[in-house]
Amino acid sequence: MQIRIHEEEAVMVRQVFAWYAEQGATLYRVVKKLDASPWKPRSGKAWSRPTVLGILHCEWYVGRAYYGRRSHRIQPRSRDGTESSEAKTVRTDKPPSEWIEVPVPRIVDDSLFARVQERIQESRRFSKRCLKRKRVYLLRGLLKCGVCGYNYTGHTQARRSKHGGRVDNTYYGCRRTPPSAVPPGDQPCTNTRLLGAGVEEVVWKTVRDLLVDSDALARAISAWLHETTAESTGSERRKLATARLNDLRKQRERLIDAYQSGALDLEDFRSRKEALEDRILGVEHELAELHSAESQRERAIRQAAGAHAVAAQLRDRLRNPDFDLKRAILRLAVEKVVVIHHRLEIHLALPVSGNFDFLPKSPSV
Repeated sequence: MQIRIHEEEAVMVRQVFAWYAEQGATLYRVVKKLDASPWKPRSGKAWSRPTVLGILHCEWYVGRAYYGRRSHRIQPRSRDGTESSEAKTVRTDKPPSEWIEVPVPRIVDDSLFARVQERIQESRRFSKRCLKRKRVYLLRGLLKCGVCGYNYTGHTQARRSKHGGRVDNTYYGCRRTPPSAVPPGDQPCTNTRLLGAGVEEVVWKTVRDLLVDSDALARAISAWLHETTAESTGSERRKLATARLNDLRKQRERLIDAYQSGALDLEDFRSRKEALEDRILGVEHELAELHSAESQRERAIRQAAGAHAVAAQLRDRLRNPDFDLKRAILRLAVEKVVVIHHRLEIHLALPVSGNFDFLPKSPSV
């Protein structure tokens, strides 16, 4: 069975990924854009956020389909044990180890798909629903344990002051440190618990100083761009791959002509065509990877070119930031902070770029 791409729908899928990953649109905004477009869901119903999320999660679009993900059985009886005239099909998910991967033509590249999945996870970490709690911590979702790899979480401990009042101290600790959080037989994490005020000040000052210092930011962006674009594929490989693909397609046409003229029997035709289709699929995947690498380089160059302007927008708002603005800027500029006892490794999301819709609005003067 040959799977072919429906080009009109493929254009829609690529656009959805671009809106979400590259333009920073929310799921709600993507739904609105689709409603205003000529594209309609196959169901005939209106677009919805679950439908869009299903598109963004679908691995078919990066060339990975799976067979045997679910098992089916017929349930002939009703719940009360009497015979039922309508049999019911019950579906059960199988473990991923039992899935059979089937290669299919890709629509989007792996790097774009990975960025979309990261943004979905980030949106879940920083969603307003998750932040509507009694206490909100500045570095929520950013601290990672460098010993066991789990997240660091914030917690507050109350103690009495010398004058008899109550003092609340904020701490960050690895999720695997409490013995109750570790499965029986495993050892708790030995990483260090950090005082909240200290680690928050270090991370905030590092990010703030980078954004304020134009020269330091320029050096960081230059180093990032050099690392990202170091491996240049060039257009020559794409030309050669395109020529091979065109030649293979012509071979397929000649093979079909030979079969139709009676020069080949059916068994010989099938075996030759199957081998030819495998070669065509391999070259198509090679071209997709080359196109993905080139798109990543072009995107990096565009991001680096606009990074200084983006940083300038943030710089104007660093004079007297409140808690919400600090948290929003850290979310934008920091990828993660790895904690190894009392040492911090701050991984910045360079180049500093992104969607400013989530930043708290500056007070009007």
